[in-house]
Order: sequence, then C-alpha cells, then structure tokens
Amino acid sequence: MKKISIILAVVAVVLGGIYYALKLNQDKKDRIALEKERAALARTFKVHFLKKGNDRGLDYGMLLKFQYELYLVDRNRPDLKGKLVENRKYLGDKKGEIFSTGTYLPGIEKAILQMTEKSEAWVYIPWELGYGDKEVGGGLVPAQHDLVAVIKVLSGEDKK
Repeated sequence: MKKISIILAVVAVVLGGIYYALKLNQDKKDRIALEKERAALARTFKVHFLKKGNDRGLDYGMLLKFQYELYLVDRNRPDLKGKLVENRKYLGDKKGEIFSTGTYLPGIEKAILQMTEKSEAWVYIPWELGYGDKEVGGGLVPAQHDLVAVIKVLSGEDKK
C-alpha cells in the first residue's frame, strides 16, 4: 500500500511538473502573440481626442487656425512623447490659413480631417505618414521614425 501511495505521489508530482511546464510554455506563447499584436497596433495611425470640439467638421479649402507639437516616439514613456522636433502655429491672417492637400505632413493632414473646430487630439503617426524613409533636419528626425503629435484646432470656417 505504501508503494502505491509513493508511486501515486511521484506520478502526481511529475504530472504537476508537466502541467506547469505546458502552462509556462502557453503563457510565453501568449506573451509573444500579445507583443506582436501590440507592435502591429503601435504602428497604426491613431487619433485620440483630448478635447472634443463642436460639431463643425473640417475639410480642404477651409480657413483654419491650428497648431501642433510633433515629437519623436519614445516607447519608454507612457505618452510616447520623446524629443520635440517641431512646434508650429498655422494662424494665417485674421480668418486663418487655407487648408490644402500636400502642405503638411500626411499624418497631420489626415488627423485634421478627422477633427472638428475647437478640438484637441493626440495622434500616433507611423513613419510612412510622417517624414518617410529619409533623415530630416541633419539627423533631428531619423529615417523611418514614428511620431506623436498634439494638435489643437482653434477655428475653421468656409472660405468666402
């Protein structure tokens, strides 16, 4: 009887060890899959509204007043904002500046088209919608580097 108890105890320990090893392996696979998913998601264009504006949508040809801060992505920071590389204000004359295609970084343009007057947004811009595969500013922005922008739309009105 003691031999059977000892054998059952050994079998239980071995099975427990196998279960634990399989669980660790599955956990590792899950972590790897999650990291791959995060990496893929991190590389997609995102607009997160910090302040909701009014209902007036924005479009090309409108007179806009807006400003943005552009940062290199720093994955060690929770807000991802690394080194500030650009701080721009587009105020134009009293009414604003005409919003036209090809004037701004593609990611800035795309974000503004999703915003409304008086809104503010945090925007993740993958390098393809930023400065592309070329180094900019003598190394200020490395080639193929993702960006984060904080954009504020102050006003927008139809051109008359």
